[in-house]
Amino acid sequence: MLGYPALMVAVLTLGQGVVEVDPPDLGRKKEQFGRDLIVDGRVALYQFHPGRDFDEILLKGSDVVLRLPQNLRFRKAPSQHVVRAQGTLARERNVVFFDVRSLNLLPDDSERLNAGLASLPPGELTRRRGWAEWAARRGRIYQDEALTKQAIQLQTDILWSESDRPENRSPEATLKLARRGRETRLLEPVPSALAHRALLVQRRSAAKPEDYAALVSRITELFPESAKPLAKFPTGFEEWLAKYKESGAAAYRQAPTEIRAALDRWLLAESLEAELRGRMAADPAAGL
Repeated sequence: MLGYPALMVAVLTLGQGVVEVDPPDLGRKKEQFGRDLIVDGRVALYQFHPGRDFDEILLKGSDVVLRLPQNLRFRKAPSQHVVRAQGTLARERNVVFFDVRSLNLLPDDSERLNAGLASLPPGELTRRRGWAEWAARRGRIYQDEALTKQAIQLQTDILWSESDRPENRSPEATLKLARRGRETRLLEPVPSALAHRALLVQRRSAAKPEDYAALVSRITELFPESAKPLAKFPTGFEEWLAKYKESGAAAYRQAPTEIRAALDRWLLAESLEAELRGRMAADPAAGL
């Protein structure tokens, strides 16, 4: 009988050198036949046959039958409904079988994701990205909304952690991260907070009207709604503005939605005013 494997089984390292195939893709390509494969998926059915016990497994999203040898069969259907199997494909009378040589029973994907993340040291991002990509892919395969949300949250947290790396602290690098977060639809307000982090640095370093003009253009590109005047600032804005002036992106990330919109507008207005003042100082006669 197969036991319950340790949660620390690595998702992507079992059977190094062996090709891993997602359940929907199993048996879809000729080159998969005759070579070592790994398939990792959710169980639709443990199939029982009289005299052979539970000797076959059907996976969700796949028509391929996982065929178990005598030593891997079950007398009782397992309670775990995720398996990771290594074996080879064979076609018999228009039915594709996956002849299993080794098999692991695994916990559900969310538990597996949490255990994998818990095993990582703080600040480690490479393997954390691997888990995020794995969760996102599994969410798509199984149309699992909860797992997809976990993946997006994890990717968002990783983006924020990336911004603290030395190579990402320049305004240009931070803006690149902000744009990437927007393009991949990560959770707000993190991408916008990163944009503010970069814009505030650029505002502090601006010296000439041309610097402020470039900043105004960048703000309106990143926050188009900031170009629209506000009828009035929301309640509590002054308190949040004080926090924003003190801690910048951190305060922006914590602020309510209506406060963030007002901070977008404030940053644009301040930058535009600084540009106009600079132009008037440079050429007072042209001020009007």
